[in-house]
Parts: sequence; structure tokens; C-alpha cells
Amino acid sequence: MNTAKHLKINNVNWCKITSHVSEFVRLDEQLRLKFIELETFSTSTDGWTPLAGQEVLLHKRLIANMRSYLHSSGSNIFKCRLFSFNEYQNLCKSFTFQEDFLQPGERQTMEEFIQEQIDLVLSTLLDRMNSVSFFEKLVDSILLQTAQELNAYQRSQMVQAITKKFEFIATLH
Repeated sequence: MNTAKHLKINNVNWCKITSHVSEFVRLDEQLRLKFIELETFSTSTDGWTPLAGQEVLLHKRLIANMRSYLHSSGSNIFKCRLFSFNEYQNLCKSFTFQEDFLQPGERQTMEEFIQEQIDLVLSTLLDRMNSVSFFEKLVDSILLQTAQELNAYQRSQMVQAITKKFEFIATLH
């Protein structure tokens, strides 16, 4: 899996993220393209393992959740929908697209993996963790500009709660 297409935190003008709806649309397009890239990962990918498959599945869910948060926030800030009805339906479908490769609590050890499998697991993990950082920066930037009454600690707590505990797909109308 090519990890050269990480979401790039430094390529976004975070200070102006809430200045115009086009900033949200631009971010959503990056996330949509990232999701499409993740869709190319399959059991026929060189080095595939259930562990790598699970990482990609978690990443796809993260991207769908991030897009949902972006839409929800943008709709509240700009008082307009960021997605068409069809795009929203596609997003909802993408959020529930398949079952886990590993069941909760199930582990797959890397002791018997060949190097290609180890490399793929590590690259998929690194790519997902990069997207987690991107999501945290996104939420922090939006809160900084829209919830100015929060101090840095409160904002940090909100970022953690939003990025770790909420599934925004259920809140979209």
C-alpha cells in the first residue's frame, strides 16, 4: 500500500479554516480522495494480513467519521449543507461497509509474518495514525475559531472527546 499520500497537516491553512465554506469543501475533497485510495486495499494486496486489513478498515471508518464531522461543523458554521443528498447517502453506506477482519479482543501476532507483511502492517498503522493527527488538528482549529470561550486545556479535552468517542455519521440529517 502506498503511504506517500498521507493527509498533510502543513498543506492546510488552519487559521482560515472557518473563513469560507470553500475551505471545508477543499478539506472534504482531500478526505474523499483518501477514502478512495484506501478502497484500493484488498486481500490481493501484496503482504495482506487480517491485521493490515483491520488497520485499513479502521482508517476508512476514521475518514468517514472525519468527513461527517466536517459536514456537521460546516453546516452549523455556514448554515448550508456541504454534501448533496447522494453524497451523504454514499458516506452513510461507506461507514457501515464491512465486518471487522479481527473480532474485538482477537489478536494477530507478527511473529510469523514475512517482511513484506510487517512492512504493510506498519505502513497502514502509520498512515492511520497520521490521519488521527489530522483529525485532531481539524477539530482543534475549528474549536479555536468557533468556541473561543474554551481555554487550551478545555479545547484539548474536547478534541480528545470528539475524535475518540463520537460517531458523527449518526448525527447528519
